[in-house]
Amino acid sequence: MLLNKVLIYCKNGLLAKTLTELLQSLPDISQAVCCTSLRDIVALHTSFNAIVIDDDTNLYKDFCRRKTCLPVLLTEDESVKGEQVFIKPLKFDDFANRFCRLLADYNHKKETEIKIKNLLFFPVQRLLFNADKTKSVKLTEKEAEILFYLYKAKGQKADKTKMLQDVWGYGENITTHTLQTHIYRLRLKTEKLSDKSPIHSTENGYRLCL
Repeated sequence: MLLNKVLIYCKNGLLAKTLTELLQSLPDISQAVCCTSLRDIVALHTSFNAIVIDDDTNLYKDFCRRKTCLPVLLTEDESVKGEQVFIKPLKFDDFANRFCRLLADYNHKKETEIKIKNLLFFPVQRLLFNADKTKSVKLTEKEAEILFYLYKAKGQKADKTKMLQDVWGYGENITTHTLQTHIYRLRLKTEKLSDKSPIHSTENGYRLCL
């Protein structure tokens, strides 16, 4: 199962700390990161499964249109409606339970089957098939995360350093060689199903040919 990473946009320091600690305590969440800058959100959001937005309805609507991650809004405005809208003050147990259900539903709908060139990728099951599903290979958890990470970059270059930070986490002592080894093994597996791997090397990074 892919690890869920949550980005929190909140300028209230106490609420931000509480949300971060709450989400990090949940078994379905591997990482919760808080930021207060819109620039950071634009730069970081593609590396996360969900974004929790505090008191910014316009930003929430923008992310609903983007459809790159699950947007969740915290607000005191009861006129704002939607399954992903939580009215403050929050009951944190209720928030955690409902948030995890929303995230599970989102993952099921958006990540069930992904087409990558002439391959089919099932990230939750960590399976990769050829186009007619006559052959398949099983991916490791990290291989599935890397492939999904490259997919979310939408054909753009994914920087090696940023991949190490986002896939392995900021606190782990992982080297570029570790990433190269995983990419090499992932390429071998994709080549078993296709004449050519869709993973291309770029300067200081990798790109997925979609």
